[in-house]
Amino acid sequence: MAYDIAISSGLDPMSLLLPGTGSRVDGVQKMVQRFVFLLLNDNGSVLGDEDEGTSFLSLVRSTGYTVWAVQNAFILAAAEIQSLFEDLDLPDDEQLQDVELQDVYAEGSTVYLRVGLTSVAGQAATTTVTV
Repeated sequence: MAYDIAISSGLDPMSLLLPGTGSRVDGVQKMVQRFVFLLLNDNGSVLGDEDEGTSFLSLVRSTGYTVWAVQNAFILAAAEIQSLFEDLDLPDDEQLQDVELQDVYAEGSTVYLRVGLTSVAGQAATTTVTV
């Protein structure tokens, strides 16, 4: 079984170097983390794997950080991500089955997306992405 390292906007990168710190990620949590990673990385920006990433941030940058622009860019990127997941040989609890944009809202200049994800195994998770 393969594990990933948990990512977090509040994670101290130095903690990854210390034994006993950080956490491992598998199952539906790994699927959510992979989804967010792909969403927030531009096509071709991942060193060593130019197929990783989506057009999401490029579209948002070019159309503006409005709820409407973010929502439309997300719809396109979600289709890209589903296609990327289909090319991967993953266990059912890590394989993406369905993406649902549950809510998009703005607070000041920040736009939030609440995203529901379901794995092939039927496990559901919700995550909030900040743009």
